[in-house]
Amino acid sequence: RFQNNNKPTGNIAVTKKWEKTDGTPIIDLKQLPKSIYLQLQRKEKGQEDTEWKAVDYPGNIGPEKKWVEVTPKYSGSSYVWSYSFMDLEQYVNSAADPKVRWIYRVMEVDAEGKVIASGEKYTVGGKTYRVAYSIDTSTGTTTDPTKTDIELAAFATADVKQPTVNMTVTNTYLEELNLKITKKGKNTTEGEGRLSGVEFKLEKKDSTGTWFEQIGSPKTTDNNGIATFEKLGQGTYRL
Repeated sequence: RFQNNNKPTGNIAVTKKWEKTDGTPIIDLKQLPKSIYLQLQRKEKGQEDTEWKAVDYPGNIGPEKKWVEVTPKYSGSSYVWSYSFMDLEQYVNSAADPKVRWIYRVMEVDAEGKVIASGEKYTVGGKTYRVAYSIDTSTGTTTDPTKTDIELAAFATADVKQPTVNMTVTNTYLEELNLKITKKGKNTTEGEGRLSGVEFKLEKKDSTGTWFEQIGSPKTTDNNGIATFEKLGQGTYRL
């Protein structure tokens, strides 16, 4: 009797992209962090209500830090951020009948291992980004693999027994701006009549877009009649 102990496996290749809100790629390494972290997670199919568990992947930083570090590598004419999780088992027990599939996902995490959910913001390298996950399906459409999950066995065919699933993690830079206010008296000339001690409060429209909420503390104009609100993220504001 012959028993085949080769376990069906597959790979997940992740590409990291950085871009501005208008879709322009950010390729200057001076504007980017030195590295980011990705965590491979899985659970049994049919157990979708259970928690995702970090995989003890050989490339992890360590037993207490179950995530990999990704740094830019020069390839051809530019730097590429990518990482491939290789030889991932398709089934919980490939010898069982029926077989139970593993479902996987890859999540960006911060330096402490906190998972960054799809659409969530986080700060790395002193800048704030919004994270998005995508994967090209066989139909040519783009889906979020953190919501649909990745079944490696579903990508296997008679010709391709060890499939590679390609996914992308995109960090969109949420540029922060400073709002500088100059308060002048009525009927004054340029550079004259600036008023100090005038207080301003800044409000931002809430996430539902229905009302404004005050952000931070009020600012008071200085001796030059200037007050500044710093590091304002994207949104609709009013004074």
